Amino acid sequence: DKVVRREMRVYEQELLNPTALRKSYQRINNLNFFEQVEIAPEPVGRDQVDLTVRVKEKSTGSLSVGAGYSSVDLLTMQIQASEGNLFGRGQLLRLSAELGQRRTTYSVTFREPYLLDRPVSGSVTVFDQSRSFVTYREKRRGAELGLGHSFTDEVSGGVTYAWQTTEITDISPGIPFQFTKDSGAGTLSLVGLTLARDTRDFWFDPHDGSRLFTSAEYAGFY
Repeated sequence: DKVVRREMRVYEQELLNPTALRKSYQRINNLNFFEQVEIAPEPVGRDQVDLTVRVKEKSTGSLSVGAGYSSVDLLTMQIQASEGNLFGRGQLLRLSAELGQRRTTYSVTFREPYLLDRPVSGSVTVFDQSRSFVTYREKRRGAELGLGHSFTDEVSGGVTYAWQTTEITDISPGIPFQFTKDSGAGTLSLVGLTLARDTRDFWFDPHDGSRLFTSAEYAGFY
């Protein structure tokens, strides 16, 4: 109930606005939690109506498994499990793993679309990756934190901070140079800003509207 109500753009005791009603339908549909959405005005007086929102839930979880082969990483297998409506709260949880003969990657992502019931989203991603090359082994670990804010129904912005460490080990004897930050070993710190305007009617299969997106990143390595 809470997840649906916060997407409504028609409020109690207000004049019934067809544009706001259509926007409410689009926002609920864009959640991608329901296979059927219906907003039905039902008269309850000479100049009053009740709005009944009927939705039919669909599965919001997924599990994918894949495999591949390349001359660089040799045989690899990918596994990903995600739930887009965790416990019916609209939260996203994604777990993924890539297992291979030369590369192994694990990552976890969690996203809350309404922090403290406000139009502010928060997300966190952590990952661990190791990769074997012919002459050395590389290990990367890091995390990314993100905050987003909806200024209007179409315009939103966000800021992210990412942190990653890179460690070089198992260097083969006779390598004629040292691994320093110039060769990828060290710590990366990154701040990113985004701004977007999205007027699409349905994000997953749009028939009308557009999406404009701009971003900037500043990173330091030490």
